[in-house]
Amino acid sequence: MSARTSAWRAVPAAAAIARQWRVGDVRGLPEVWRHGATLAGIVLAAARSRPGAVLLVDDRGPVRGGELAAAVSRISAQIAALGPYRRAEVAICAGSHRGFVAAVASTGTLGLDAVVAGPHLGDRALARLLAEVDVAVVDPVTATRVRSLAPQVRQVDCAGPAGPADPADPAGPTSGPAPPRPRGGRPGGLRLLSSGTTGTPTLTSRAGAGIGQLPTVLSLMGALGLRRSEPVLLAPSLAHGHGLSVLVAALVVGAPAVLAHGQDGQGLLQKLREQHVGVAAVVPAQLAGLLQAVRADGTTGLGSLRRVAAGSAPLPGELVDGVQTLLGAEPVDFYGTSEVGTATIATPADLRAAPGTVGRPAAGVLVEIVDGHGRSLPSESLGQVRVSSPWRAQARASTQLAGDLGHLDQAGRLFLHSRADGVVVVGGHNVSIEEVRSWFAAQPGVEEVAISAVGHERLGSVLEARVHTTGSLAGLHAQARAALGDAAAPRRLLPW
Repeated sequence: MSARTSAWRAVPAAAAIARQWRVGDVRGLPEVWRHGATLAGIVLAAARSRPGAVLLVDDRGPVRGGELAAAVSRISAQIAALGPYRRAEVAICAGSHRGFVAAVASTGTLGLDAVVAGPHLGDRALARLLAEVDVAVVDPVTATRVRSLAPQVRQVDCAGPAGPADPADPAGPTSGPAPPRPRGGRPGGLRLLSSGTTGTPTLTSRAGAGIGQLPTVLSLMGALGLRRSEPVLLAPSLAHGHGLSVLVAALVVGAPAVLAHGQDGQGLLQKLREQHVGVAAVVPAQLAGLLQAVRADGTTGLGSLRRVAAGSAPLPGELVDGVQTLLGAEPVDFYGTSEVGTATIATPADLRAAPGTVGRPAAGVLVEIVDGHGRSLPSESLGQVRVSSPWRAQARASTQLAGDLGHLDQAGRLFLHSRADGVVVVGGHNVSIEEVRSWFAAQPGVEEVAISAVGHERLGSVLEARVHTTGSLAGLHAQARAALGDAAAPRRLLPW
């Protein structure tokens, strides 16, 4: 069986977004003309058209459009001064804050691809990634680690001045030099890790959105339900497609993005209240922590919060119930991959009618369930999820297996059962069990190792290892956390 949503279904979303634009927004159109509908073009269009408006809020406070534009100019100039480059790529090794946003936009203005590596990436994967670049953009948290793994890589600090604005000039500094035009007219794109947080990084490349991709992008924006000037909480990492998709939607609509990756449940609850957030984007593990904080707080409902958008991992029914009863908000869920983009969207109506579904195809997307030979299976049959999407990554086939097993019901709603490729989702991160096992097997003194996935209340799943080693389990565990990263390192090491 297959399910498809017509591209025309995105028309209402397009109309709703257009109604939120203002005459002054045309000031940003030259940036989109210059850099395309890339992240660089969208960031600079928002900054130029709304220089005095708050675009971002992070731990340092609000960032206005003029301040963000000045930061992009400053970082662009520093990166350009370090050329020439062996390859048209710059690594972005920074946390999810204003500097990250400015850095990714800066590389795009120079016609360089941003190879995004979050600070929680394991040492082995990060070292391999850094071996392919000449320059890395870092912040105070990542600079020392990048230097130790790749001393030959030149660094640019993205945590420099970007606000607060001069009280006499709330628009901030906008008179800095404009970034150079892209090399050969080529706008820079994004390269995101798609194989999880361990092993050899598999990078997927994305340029800007083309005309054929707009229906899918618009259906995502419509499901988020963002409103101009109403803050949106962005808890997922900006190093992943989930977080970047919501950021782009917020910049286009004019909704201030409250960057909150790394906050625990109590921290998220505080941000929601302080910033009067209307929409919260989370991964299920973050949502579980938020609901736990609300229960401990003893209150229900957050007043301004209207919608909670989850993604990157299965959304259990009890979290859906918690969004409705404890937060007083509507839940939506998104399913997709770095290769195919957003594949399905579960609306509040879908989640009420069919608990556990990840929804129906986004506009312009075809979802099929196929057997091992690629033949279509009837409704309710378990098989591999195959997706045809115009929003796929560059150099990818138009139709791809998503790596998940699932089924479609008779209404065309998708349900996921498990991964088909030995990958476990840990708190929204894809982790390869075989890559983790291979790392342990290669360590001195390790004679036997077995890796298994076990359920976890907050993260969905975690890894557990049984190891026969002549050395210290505690020491081996510490090495694993450093080399593999927080998500991939087993939570427990048990003796064989």
